[in-house]
Amino acid sequence: MNKFRNVHGLSGVVAVSCSGEGNKRVGGLAMFWKEGVEVEVLSLSSNHIDVLIAIENGDEKWRLTGVYGFPKSQMKHKTCELIDQLSLVESTDKWFLMGEFNLILSQDEKEGGNFGSSHMISMFRDTLQNHNLSYLGFEGDKFTWHNRQDGVSNIKARLDRMVATPAWSSFYPSASVVHLTRYASDHLPLWLRLASRKLISVKKELNRLYVLGTLITWFASYPAKSSQILKNHSIMLFTSNVNSL
Repeated sequence: MNKFRNVHGLSGVVAVSCSGEGNKRVGGLAMFWKEGVEVEVLSLSSNHIDVLIAIENGDEKWRLTGVYGFPKSQMKHKTCELIDQLSLVESTDKWFLMGEFNLILSQDEKEGGNFGSSHMISMFRDTLQNHNLSYLGFEGDKFTWHNRQDGVSNIKARLDRMVATPAWSSFYPSASVVHLTRYASDHLPLWLRLASRKLISVKKELNRLYVLGTLITWFASYPAKSSQILKNHSIMLFTSNVNSL
């Protein structure tokens, strides 16, 4: 993780450790940011990191929550309960959530395999509506995850997303979301554009990576060029699998 920070010129990090040992290590969360971004940690767990941030010095702070939803079917309701609990925190009405929720909002957000649970679809939809959280739309592939199987065994779903309150959307009226190209991972990375609409080619995807910034890219073979890009733009990163770094 420190090598990743150093290569990309990232000055700050808050992390939740992986579970397990050796090659059985899984999960873990991390949020990285560059110098100049103000970050105040509100809470964290094995399923979330919740912070107040200001992208530019002196700017008004807003709330950013990275979520890793409970993956097991019998535990998925706990993701909705987590959002309910987080909504009780009195900080700001400018709230942005991103991450791997492991839930879908409709049957057309899944292709292949069994139908999604209608009960969990309704619960997730109601949870977002109850807390005035709306998705921002996106560019790119609709499905953010697939099971790496071919033919009739292939299953795809939109398990990753970015949502925000109206107050946050008014704060960043030009914000847009891009689903980037999937490479080695079963998840594709999500990129939030706050200002610049220029997209630089992605050379290597990091597993379950959610990118927040005006401009972001990473190069496995060209760390110097990558670092220069990151030094010139406001940036934060959230990953729900630190074992891949």
